[in-house]
Amino acid sequence: FPVVCKKTQCILCIGNERLSYEQRTRTFKRVSHMWDHVENVHLLCKVPAEQRITCHCPVCKAQGLVLDHVMHFKNHVARVH
Repeated sequence: FPVVCKKTQCILCIGNERLSYEQRTRTFKRVSHMWDHVENVHLLCKVPAEQRITCHCPVCKAQGLVLDHVMHFKNHVARVH
C-alpha cells in the first residue's frame, strides 16, 4: 500500500488489515466526503478531541507513530499522506 495516498482515500481504512483490498483502497468523490467518512465512521464518539491517536498507514504504524490529538492527526494526514 502506498505511503502517499490520494486525497480522497481514507488513511484509516488503508491501514485496516481486516478490510478487503477494495474496501481499503476505496476513493471518495470529494475530499470533503472522505473527511466526513473519517469523522462519522472512525472518530465520532470513539476518539475524544484531546486523545492521542495512532496513524494507521502501514509505514506509520510500523514506526509506532502516535499523534497528540485529532487535529495533529488531521494535519499529519494532509501533509504526509
